[in-house]
Formats: sequence, structure tokens, C-alpha cells
Amino acid sequence: MGSFFDRLFRGSASPEATAQTLKESRLHQRHRLQDFDLLTISWKDGQALRLQNLSYGGFALVQSMEKTSPDDLSIIAGTLHLQGEACPFKAKKVREDSGIFGFQFVHDTEETLKFLRPFLENLRAGESMSAIDTAYLNAAFSSRYQVALRGDGPVDLFLENATNGPLNFHMTFRNHKIYHEIRLRDQVLVTGRSFDEDGVATRMLTDVSPDPLVLKQAMQILVGALIQDGPHVASIKRVYEKLRGGC
Repeated sequence: MGSFFDRLFRGSASPEATAQTLKESRLHQRHRLQDFDLLTISWKDGQALRLQNLSYGGFALVQSMEKTSPDDLSIIAGTLHLQGEACPFKAKKVREDSGIFGFQFVHDTEETLKFLRPFLENLRAGESMSAIDTAYLNAAFSSRYQVALRGDGPVDLFLENATNGPLNFHMTFRNHKIYHEIRLRDQVLVTGRSFDEDGVATRMLTDVSPDPLVLKQAMQILVGALIQDGPHVASIKRVYEKLRGGC
């Protein structure tokens, strides 16, 4: 039947095989996170550190704690911190290059993978976003929004006054079978979800107040979009900062 890791990545090498080589960190897509603090790690002394990059296989830091010397390759324990949630992990240092320290996760339980998977999938969805012609939108949307972005998931982000003026936007994305939306109009932030359990219909039920979990997922997707540093990065950053202030 295989391990959790095998089931998660069909066709990839098993963790037992990849743990024997420094190439493991290249089996999975790396996400550049040095400009963002949604996810941090801490060692036993509690100091939070921003990651230089992250993948399913490991992570890199731009600095190392004194308790972790450059030649210490033993397994060490730490904690991942993501928007108010925490998860313990084990890792070992596998490289040092120009002040950047690379660590490989030791996946001896499913816990770390389960914690990372939604975050990394949200980053990947954001990184896949690209501009689409607003002429393909329905009349109500094409007349209101000047910028439209679409990504895997699917994820859609529509922007009005994208570069200046009062920002208005409409963002939709899926979480399992449920579609979520976030709307900002006239400084009023609203979240909603698909009315039908299977997310088949387009009817949306507005939340009584903005759902913090929906806002957090949207922020993770937007970080992915900002990582790719595309032509609309300044507009996306305005949306990200608005949600960050509203969480």
C-alpha cells in the first residue's frame, strides 16, 4: 500500500531512498519565501526565523541559530508557524552555501506533510495565475474590472482601480468541493461560499462576517502570485495588504 509520502507523490522516489542523497530537495518545487513571513520556523530557543525557500522536501534559512553549528548534521527538532497554527518537525542540515543553510525534512510521521500540503498547494495555485482578457468575462464583470487573473484550482481574481484609487476586487477559489469568494467594494470586505455542498451551482451564501479561514487561504494564494513577480504584482500586493490588515 505504501507510505503516506508514497501516496502523496505517486511515481516519486520513496523518502527512504531520497533521504540518502542531497538531491532530495530538488524532487519538489521550491517556493521563494524570503519576502514573506506567513510561515516561519523556530528552534528550541523560540526565535522565529523567516525561510529563504520551502518545498515538501525541506527548506533553507538565510541564517542559522548558534545551537545549530555549520557542521552539525544530526537530526534537530523545531516548530513550523503558519498564521497562528503550529506544527513540530524534524530536519537535518544538508548544505551550507554563502550563508544560506539548507535543511531536509525527516518525515518519520505524516504530521508535517499534512500541515504543509494545503499551504504549498495554495502557493502553487497562486504561482499559476496569469492575466486573461476581460473581454471573455460576462458583461457585468468586463464593465467593472480592468484586470482579470486566473490560476489552477481554479482561482480567479478581478481588480478594479488596480493601480490607484479606491481598490475594489473579487476573488474566488475552491477548498475541496466548496467554492469561496472574497469581495471588497467601497471599503466593505465580504466573504461567502457556494450554497450547494458539491460546489456545482454558482449560488453563493454570504457569511455574517468575514471568515478568517477564508482570508488566510486567500493570503496564501496571493503570496504564490507575488512570488512569480508578474506584471500585476503591484496590484496583487494591494489586495494582499488589504487582507493582511483584515485578518
